[in-house]
Amino acid sequence: MRKFSSEVTAAIASFGGDPSQARLHARVAHVQSCFKGVVTRVYPDAADLILRHVNAVYITREGDEKKFSVYVDESIFAAELNAQREMMKLMFLKMYGENLGTFDIHVSRGTQRYRHPFAHVENRETQVRQVRALSQVQRLAIEEKIAGVQNDRVRSALGKAMVADFSTKMGKTSN
Repeated sequence: MRKFSSEVTAAIASFGGDPSQARLHARVAHVQSCFKGVVTRVYPDAADLILRHVNAVYITREGDEKKFSVYVDESIFAAELNAQREMMKLMFLKMYGENLGTFDIHVSRGTQRYRHPFAHVENRETQVRQVRALSQVQRLAIEEKIAGVQNDRVRSALGKAMVADFSTKMGKTSN
């Protein structure tokens, strides 16, 4: 993997691309590949199901320790991954030489819940919600609900949050 990664970095640099970005993207792809391999080994019959509910995976450094973070779209999958946390850490070490000090599992919030990097390419269109502005009537209804909030900043922030939440739940997004 290292040789291929360095070749990709060199190729991108030769086209005028940013080598550090190339290294970052190669690392992201490697971490996702490792996670998929571990999930497949730990959950041989349910790997596809679990991977469909994963929104993001990261390995970061905190001092001398590596921290692995997984974001999922539903708490049931967070609970399941939590139950296998130590086994997965062991598999990362055994299969890929990644010694993870911390393994955190989070439930995604907002629009991040609709990111699914492990969704099969043919299913991506059904996984991603469409984006569209709310109607004037919907916006007026939200304005009525927040009209009683005295602080301008709080009222504005609440209005933006309600628009984003409503449009996301309706499979649409605001402008």
